[in-house]
Amino acid sequence: MAFLDNELDREILAVEALSLIEEEKVSEREALKRISNLHNITDWKIRSTLHALLFETLRYRNLIDFIINSVMEKGTIEKIKSVFLRNILRIGVYQIKIIKKQINLICNTLVELVKKKSSKRAANFVNAILRSAERFDLESELDKLNKKEYLALKYSHPKWFIELLSPYFSDEFIVSLMEQNNKHLPICIRVNLTINDINEVIEEFDAENYEYKIYPEFPDMIEIYSSSKPIVRTNAFKRNGIYIQSKSSILVSYILDPKPSDLIYDFTAAPGSKTLHIAQLMGNKGNIIAFDRSLRRLKELQIKKGLVKSDLINLINSNSTYLRDCLRYKADKILVDPPCSGSGTFSNRPFTKYKSLRGQLKALTYLQWKLLDTAVNLVKHGGVIVYSTCSITLEENEVIIRKLLEKYSDIILDKQSPFIGMKGFLGLNETQRLFPNLHKTEGFFIAKLRKK
Repeated sequence: MAFLDNELDREILAVEALSLIEEEKVSEREALKRISNLHNITDWKIRSTLHALLFETLRYRNLIDFIINSVMEKGTIEKIKSVFLRNILRIGVYQIKIIKKQINLICNTLVELVKKKSSKRAANFVNAILRSAERFDLESELDKLNKKEYLALKYSHPKWFIELLSPYFSDEFIVSLMEQNNKHLPICIRVNLTINDINEVIEEFDAENYEYKIYPEFPDMIEIYSSSKPIVRTNAFKRNGIYIQSKSSILVSYILDPKPSDLIYDFTAAPGSKTLHIAQLMGNKGNIIAFDRSLRRLKELQIKKGLVKSDLINLINSNSTYLRDCLRYKADKILVDPPCSGSGTFSNRPFTKYKSLRGQLKALTYLQWKLLDTAVNLVKHGGVIVYSTCSITLEENEVIIRKLLEKYSDIILDKQSPFIGMKGFLGLNETQRLFPNLHKTEGFFIAKLRKK
């Protein structure tokens, strides 16, 4: 990893973060956190500009790599051994070709950085690639591709994403979705009504000239469109009165409809946003058993539940697929929110786009099925299972639900409330899908099942 000189250069910080993501497979936010801690960045304005450059470069990475590969005389960007040089080039091409910054300014800045951190030869190489990229006729080259390849690069998405949606949606819808995935979604917060008054939070937002929206269906949620300062710097956040959580995630807990007397199993609870919301909706009365196989993530949830005094949540470090013969009591309600491909989260997690979906699906769908199948055996007759993913694939959603309904004659789909999305596919009209371009939230799938 490169180290900074006397001043904080946004570009070198972004390169360090990109390199962390590429080499250690950490998330965008984890990379940002580590770089900020490493260089003791406490100024939120510096952090905000770094966040923007990092996330926007990631959003357009396959288009950026296409440009670089097209102008390289030999090889491809992936063949460049230095991860530092790879990401310097990506930062430069993003600024030159995507946001059209002045070529001399960008070249001079990045070439000087490379001279300091690498060598004069490497600096000359970077300068040559960036100058060639600036002259590259992108639209002309894109026009030579077939339609799916063109759309994938034009809107910087993997081709499999377009192939996944093509049987169900028009090209106009798919383009609209990809365009929204390349933009920021509104920030949603959940107000913890057990320790906070939502009107006090609204008063603070009004005083800070926030633009926001409230929904009658979600009495504890505020959707924020613009703000004068980060949410984490508000008084409400500092006193643990609000929690940043997507609208679709908040919706899941309302559909589960927890009651104060319920025994609830949360199969993959950590990091706990839904678990804590369920506890809030129960008025901190009842019993939630929160399982997760990651001890580290459970420790994070332990801290969070302590901050909001959620005493009804009991944490167990366990793989929930093995619970069938371990639990004495059947649950009133079970939440199954399993690991998934994250194909609905490209707006907030742009690097997810570049992971191999087909390589993941077999392992993911096996785990999702095992968790759901286990839940059927641990819910009471008359009890409810809510299954949710932040994925838009059919394999992780409708296909699994249809398989479950075919196996168990005593499991039926139940109506959902609130229903703010669109009906699911494969005739499963009681399931609910949300899309970023239609519902201004992460792509989500939700099924509510009842045991007769």
